[in-house]
Amino acid sequence: MSQTSTKQGLFYLGLNYLSSVAIVFCNKIIFQWYMLPFGALLSTYHFAITALGLFVCAALGMFEFKKLPWVPLIKVSLVYALSVPFCNLSIRYNSLSFYQISKVTVIPVSILLEFFFYNGKMEARMLLYIIPITAGAFLTGKTDISTTTIGVFMAASCVLTSALAQQWVKIQQSEFEINSMQMMLYVIPISVVIQTMFIPVFDSGKDFNIFDFPWTPNLLLVVFISGLLAFIVNLTIFLSLRGVSPVTYQVVGQAKSVTVLIGSFILFGQILDYRNVFGMVVTMVGVFYYTYIKMRPAPQPQPPVDNTIETEEKQSSTV
Repeated sequence: MSQTSTKQGLFYLGLNYLSSVAIVFCNKIIFQWYMLPFGALLSTYHFAITALGLFVCAALGMFEFKKLPWVPLIKVSLVYALSVPFCNLSIRYNSLSFYQISKVTVIPVSILLEFFFYNGKMEARMLLYIIPITAGAFLTGKTDISTTTIGVFMAASCVLTSALAQQWVKIQQSEFEINSMQMMLYVIPISVVIQTMFIPVFDSGKDFNIFDFPWTPNLLLVVFISGLLAFIVNLTIFLSLRGVSPVTYQVVGQAKSVTVLIGSFILFGQILDYRNVFGMVVTMVGVFYYTYIKMRPAPQPQPPVDNTIETEEKQSSTV
């Protein structure tokens, strides 16, 4: 990997870090400060902007368009289309700290899904990060005074659909031998259509309909910025992995979690409770141990010992 590509990769990784943290804060501002009740509509808007950006990137030659069959991608698009609205609704109904802590439980859920349904391996050391991540998330949710039943449901749905989406995207990418941008060029537009159909389900029964809601210029500006950030997040994941290793990306991913947790107290005035903080610490210990395990190089198989020379030497000495 050349020095130039590494520098570019680090630049895009930094941009991914900033945009990933910013979009979480931006969405929380939209829901908490401006009281927007349309979580599914916001997700559909994010996907539409991302789809438009992907078509522009393909037209500019940033990645090669590859013709794929549509039918196998519908299943992936469906779960992908559900995961983002559930995650946005989790942001809306939960504190940011509980949202972020619940989001990292995608790690153990993905591992368990792979083990039980996709012939994955379960090593004993995996329990050393599955247990603290799960226990810490449970403790954080139990001691967070703002946690509600609907909030927990949205968080659990966000985690399950996100884990399924990751698993199925990985399978389809391997099957079709395509990169993430080529995959998303198909999945995102299909997801937009699916999400549009789900808007009445997720956003019904509100005090305002979309036309009666007070769309102030400030709110429209924040919504526009959130859509731009959604596209930047997806684009920079692809661009950063061209110049940095997946391990580096994993480490920066944990920095995002820590930043969001700190921001939840500073920007949104979440009340500090020692039990709540302890649950976050336990979860993050498990996350950092998971990252450490991922950073360790895989053990190299030992070459078989050649006993031929030793046998010949023994025979020579006997003669």
